[in-house]
Amino acid sequence: MPSMRKTKPSEEIENGMWGKLTRWVMRRPLEFAVTIVLALLALTQ
Repeated sequence: MPSMRKTKPSEEIENGMWGKLTRWVMRRPLEFAVTIVLALLALTQ
């Protein structure tokens, strides 16, 4: 049975929110990691 969901072209995915987020993370991995670690540490306090 074929899927009823329409798949998006890769261009549309890369220009969407998730594509922009992944590009930002890949360009600034250290900033992203530090932000996440600080947020997790703040949650444990």
